[in-house]
Amino acid sequence: VTADASSGEGKGASDKQALLDTSRGDALVEGSWCSGNAPEGAAFDTILCDYLIGSMDGFTPFMQDTILGELKARCAPGALLHVVGLTPIYAQLGSAQYKSLPAAEKVVVDTARLRDACILLAAHRPYREFPASWIIRQLERSGFEVLTPWKSYGVIWKHATIKRQLDV
Repeated sequence: VTADASSGEGKGASDKQALLDTSRGDALVEGSWCSGNAPEGAAFDTILCDYLIGSMDGFTPFMQDTILGELKARCAPGALLHVVGLTPIYAQLGSAQYKSLPAAEKVVVDTARLRDACILLAAHRPYREFPASWIIRQLERSGFEVLTPWKSYGVIWKHATIKRQLDV
């Protein structure tokens, strides 16, 4: 398990330390993996990229195309890499497509745009999600064999989550 505790994202992962089975080699590795900062000589059987690619624009912008290669170098033979992320809500939506959306979908798109505008106006960088086609292409370029290219699950956006994102 890895996490970057300095970003605040790894705090929950640190709490999971007690659940690891150290007798079989489980370990919690914290820190930034970008630009060669990965643990020296480490080889992992499983790596979970939980919203990693999208969050990188906020913490290590313009490195999204390199991280999968760096992770590949840290994979043991036969390792599995699981990538979890969001499909961009509005990035590929033209004005004609937007106009044809049902009212409820327009609210979701408008809220995402407002969230990103608030984050930019607060002098922060919004997360930048990438479509599955981009992720799959980068995985293949990095030498990964894509076994299950796409599974889609619904996301529930609670009022508190949206409010927290707007209150930057």
